[in-house]
Amino acid sequence: MQYAKIARHILQKLCRTSAKRIDLIFDRFIMPSIKDAERDRRSNSERDMPIKISGPNQQRPTDWLKALRNDCFKRELSKYLIEAFQDDSLSHIIADRTLNVTFESSCYSFTVVEGKVKRAEEPSFFCNHEEADTRMIGHLGLISTPANVVIKTSDTDVLAIAIGNMSKIRSGITLYLEVGLISKNTLRYINVTAISAKLGSPLSEAIPGFHAFTGCDYCPAFSRKGKIGPLRILESSVSFQRAFSTFGSHETLPQWVSEEVEKFVCHMYGKKRLNSVDDARLEAFKKVYEPKKNKPLESVKGLDFNNLPPCKTVLLQQMKRVNCICSVWNNATDLQPNIFPPEQNGWNFEGEKYSINWFDGPMTPPTLEDILACSGEEVGATSLDEEEEEEEEAEESGNECVQDESDSSSDEDF
Repeated sequence: MQYAKIARHILQKLCRTSAKRIDLIFDRFIMPSIKDAERDRRSNSERDMPIKISGPNQQRPTDWLKALRNDCFKRELSKYLIEAFQDDSLSHIIADRTLNVTFESSCYSFTVVEGKVKRAEEPSFFCNHEEADTRMIGHLGLISTPANVVIKTSDTDVLAIAIGNMSKIRSGITLYLEVGLISKNTLRYINVTAISAKLGSPLSEAIPGFHAFTGCDYCPAFSRKGKIGPLRILESSVSFQRAFSTFGSHETLPQWVSEEVEKFVCHMYGKKRLNSVDDARLEAFKKVYEPKKNKPLESVKGLDFNNLPPCKTVLLQQMKRVNCICSVWNNATDLQPNIFPPEQNGWNFEGEKYSINWFDGPMTPPTLEDILACSGEEVGATSLDEEEEEEEEAEESGNECVQDESDSSSDEDF
């Protein structure tokens, strides 16, 4: 199929609805990106292969789904559609609608005037968001009321972001998410406005931070914890809700937020009476692997740390990542928010790409003395080097040491 036919087919799909305004929103592909690792996983590291769309008569790639995983192709496709939709032969499809299409940071509107398609750049829609997930919410914030709005997506991130930003949307707008497919009998509409109203403002505003914290495309999830159990914990505590809703407000997290989130993690692992994840981790470890009297090494077999909470150094990096993500997610209605830089916020920049910074500092204590110090035990004044010197002196003295020991032992009275 030629690209001219593809453009017509896409436009026909978009304009099947009776809506008077339609927004087609694409991701903005930037390099490097904190989502590089996830995109590499999905595309088998072929997403940077150059693909050029030269004109309307060019044939599409044979493997269309594979092409859609390529960043260069998606950028070229959105660029091509901006040009193709100007074709006056498409005017009867657009009809009396306004079509907005994004490309990189810009947005273009298409309308029909006297049978001809008119394209205009829309400065009010200029946006620095990377993903369409948040950019859609930014466009939503500019819609005149009253209005019923449907976002067609299959991405859970969009639902979480939309719920968290409903308090910033103009009164009179009812938002729905269209998910599923008619062909698979899974099509349904989710009333986001009703969900947000039911949850209430504090909990709704905490949802984006909670969703990122418990696992998303940017952040690792907590092993075997999922989201349902942690959500019940969030629902039960207003202080936890306040903490999660604060993510994205300050580049340096307030101390009270870190403390509340740490308590939340302790609750996730069933340690409600503890406030420190390190204490919770130690207690959980000892419960399963503490040596038994008769068989001290029996518990060492089959070690599985997946059920342990993260240590504090790892948790702090997770909180930094969530804070960075929420600088966009919790401000999605702002088309040009102050986005926190990934460096020093849970990611490292290495080899022209971002990688997750799991923790700061050494992985393990470097010496035995450090381990004993961490455990709270007193460390003797004599160093290991001094002990070795004493052993060498004992070997040199030979029989004298043996004789001294025998003499001293004979003086003892049992």
